[in-house]
Amino acid sequence: MEELQTVSADSSARLDAMEAELVALRRERQLIGKIVEMVDLPKLLELLVAEIELIGDFDGYMVNFADKRRENLVCEMVKLPADFAGMDKAYLKYKFPMELVDANVEAYGQRYIVYVDKGNVANFEGDTPVRFERWLLESLVVIPILNEEHPEEEPLGTIMLCRQKGPIDRAWVAAVEQLLKLFRRQIDLAFMYSEVQEHEREIRLINDEQQRFLQFIFKVNALNSSEQVYETIAQEILRRFPFDFFGILMREGDELVPKKFKVASEKYAGECAALEEFFRGRRGYRLGSADGASVTSFEYNKPMMVPDTLKVLSLPMSEIDRQCLKLFKTPRTTVLIPIRQADRPIGLIWLVSLGRPVQFTDAQIKLVELLGSFIGTALANAELYTLAQNQKGQIEELNRSLEQKVEELNTLAVTDSLTGLSNYGFFGEELERRAHEYRRNAHHEALSLVILDIDHFKTFNDRYGHVAGNEILREVGRRIAQLARKMDIACRYGGEVFAVLLPKCDLEGARNFAERVRQDIEGVPFLTGGEEAAITVSLGCAEFDKSEAVNELVDRADRALYCAKRKGHNRVEVALAQEPGGGADG
Repeated sequence: MEELQTVSADSSARLDAMEAELVALRRERQLIGKIVEMVDLPKLLELLVAEIELIGDFDGYMVNFADKRRENLVCEMVKLPADFAGMDKAYLKYKFPMELVDANVEAYGQRYIVYVDKGNVANFEGDTPVRFERWLLESLVVIPILNEEHPEEEPLGTIMLCRQKGPIDRAWVAAVEQLLKLFRRQIDLAFMYSEVQEHEREIRLINDEQQRFLQFIFKVNALNSSEQVYETIAQEILRRFPFDFFGILMREGDELVPKKFKVASEKYAGECAALEEFFRGRRGYRLGSADGASVTSFEYNKPMMVPDTLKVLSLPMSEIDRQCLKLFKTPRTTVLIPIRQADRPIGLIWLVSLGRPVQFTDAQIKLVELLGSFIGTALANAELYTLAQNQKGQIEELNRSLEQKVEELNTLAVTDSLTGLSNYGFFGEELERRAHEYRRNAHHEALSLVILDIDHFKTFNDRYGHVAGNEILREVGRRIAQLARKMDIACRYGGEVFAVLLPKCDLEGARNFAERVRQDIEGVPFLTGGEEAAITVSLGCAEFDKSEAVNELVDRADRALYCAKRKGHNRVEVALAQEPGGGADG
């Protein structure tokens, strides 16, 4: 009987093990199904880190990929320890140079897992010990993303995992390695898909740029003097491309004669003046001679580019080229492009970067070549045009278009793309400006600040996912904007933290505003994925004191916010007036 019971127990245990293995295989198959459906890299990485978080108790992670030139590891996804969650965005696109002795670089270059703890962190330089100290870490591990089928290939990148307390279990690391094997091929495909999209975008941009250039050239053809054409072309090229110096030389008899020199910044005005003085004492480049690269580019009717001129200064060259380069002081990238008329060269464009080399693609060279061909026509016809009013209107139209683009870029620069509120950078500038006005105002109209944080937002994200979390952030931002006055400045401060600057509002008014926000968010459920979700916020309020710095105002409001959280969340707390030695919280 005992033997039968033993056999039965063993059979039951084996069945349980087989069932568990079957469950694991079924889950792995489901995961693979999700993986192969994803070609969007950010979404694929979200799935990867979600699976990693199920493996072990990690406090943070960074997912880094090598750039195209293999010069840096670039952070594409990051989660910092909870105390630093508001700083996540600061590390997106962060670069780890390959020449650093960094844990990520070592794991990538040596293709093995790197474990770091307090005992060996001093062996690394750069950001590794800094991360340990700032993030209060006790252990960190970096896993290279390898191609198991082709181990000779460079890794795609690295995954860095960290803990603030205790070591990282090696069984977790092994599980993450196995997980990466499932994701590796699809990450490759996602990168390829991303590159194809980027290539298509570049093609569209190039086509758009060519169209704009053609329109611009037609406008230039309406200018009624060669000098106007030179100046307009100089301005446009220096505005569009990353060069510091523009020059245009035109054929006169058997010489190339400088007609226009212009610099992008006044800091290079001395170099420009020295070059003008140099050519004032002589005509120009003699054609049919060995007078240098400009003559060669002109006579062969082909563009020439030197990626870094400093590296060729020791090579043989014409005396006029050597003199010009000496006057430039720090010439780096140099581009020479013929100006053509009926496909024959009639002049030459100089583009020079000073102080640092720049990237100038073949597509950009072709674009300037196209421009050079149209310049020839414009110069040939310049004196025939007398349509001054048309010229003025057309240039104004171009300026309006450019100003609109600048305005759009300025709007993007100060707006949070997710919520549509102002971003942190704009908030900081506006707070400084309003505080300055407050100090100058003899009547001292009140100025208050409300900082609010969505309660238990990480738990919400863990339950509903980041897409739902973004919906909540957008809706919270919408409700704040709806309740704020036109003069108020509502912004997304970072993560799930928002801030509202309230001009002409004292502390009691700020408290009342904060309470209205709290009640609105608590009272009206949020819809996400067809479900209602109860969301609450904690808020801290402070009134500006002219004797304090703006960061002290922010600090007091922030402390009031955390006071509200300590007292159970879903409440409003106010900071008392600034007191000597640091102030007080309400």
